[in-house]
Amino acid sequence: MDDIPPNNNRIAEALGDITQLPKDMKIALTNKIDESFQPVPKPSFGDWLGNHEEKRQTMKLFECNKSKAVPRGTHKTIYIHPVGSFNHSRAAPLDVIIEFSCVFFSGCEVELLPCMGVGVGVEVAVEEINT
Repeated sequence: MDDIPPNNNRIAEALGDITQLPKDMKIALTNKIDESFQPVPKPSFGDWLGNHEEKRQTMKLFECNKSKAVPRGTHKTIYIHPVGSFNHSRAAPLDVIIEFSCVFFSGCEVELLPCMGVGVGVEVAVEEINT
């Protein structure tokens, strides 16, 4: 991914033709868009974008993406299993995470599992996932 910050022309190119969208969507995509999001910072050591080449994605390419988060078959529940403390100023409250998940993964049920402390059990679980 190049390090050229997006300008209005690049944003318009990425969005594609929005003239056919409903009025509320047009407003959401154009009203104070430059004030709505912080620029993506230059990747640091260890960041995904610092270690992996990624191409920019237009809205049209995103719409064509076949791997959307849609419930399929018997997999209709998202389990959120908090690990460690969420008592940090930068941590989103769990109820907000649940609400976001319900909206973003429309059609899925979201279940909050009990919070798991950080310790030996977590290390074992991570090792099992990585093997």
